[in-house]
Amino acid sequence: MIWKSYLKLDNWVISNLQNLYLWLLDRTGVYVATLMFVVYVGGLSPDIIRGRFPWWNCALTVLIGLVVILPYLKQDRGEIKRYNAFAIEIEGLIIRHAFNGLQIGIGVGSAIAGDYLSAAGCLTILVYQYLWVIKIRDRNKKPFFEEKKELELVRWL
Repeated sequence: MIWKSYLKLDNWVISNLQNLYLWLLDRTGVYVATLMFVVYVGGLSPDIIRGRFPWWNCALTVLIGLVVILPYLKQDRGEIKRYNAFAIEIEGLIIRHAFNGLQIGIGVGSAIAGDYLSAAGCLTILVYQYLWVIKIRDRNKKPFFEEKKELELVRWL
């Protein structure tokens, strides 16, 4: 019962994040790997803000930067089918759900302990983990701000 509820929530998060990314892609052309790296660094921001950024986080950040080069290159070269096949494969892995559970547990524990900054960092890292399962497509260029549609006023006589 709990597993089925989690999977429904997981699918809902993936679907909404997918829609958000495609909206952003159409308007800015940003690659999903770029978002991965930015969101990962954002997840480390609580440690940066507190001035507690250990050396191993620097090494891990460089490693994550090197890892996200792979999806960046696939999207840059137009290998959409290969990229999406990889995302679908990751989506089905049990280990992904274990890492999601770990981030949720640490985030809830941090919130209970009153460390809301760390809880926000955990939520950001959870979004990073979800970005790995986003599927991509070719960009359909659209203006960032939609043009305002004027309404016709109808006068009743």
